[in-house]
Amino acid sequence: MEYEELRRMFDLNNSLIEKINNFRNGRIVKYESENPEYYKVIFHAVPLNAFSN
Repeated sequence: MEYEELRRMFDLNNSLIEKINNFRNGRIVKYESENPEYYKVIFHAVPLNAFSN
């Protein structure tokens, strides 16, 4: 899958973008509350099959 295809998928489905952002933000808040004394680098990935109908 090419970059432009992924971009079109996100552009066509704003609710998907909102769900991804909410998921990411929730994970960050949870991690920060459980581990306040550590430096943080958090990697988030979305599997390609998440875009399948």
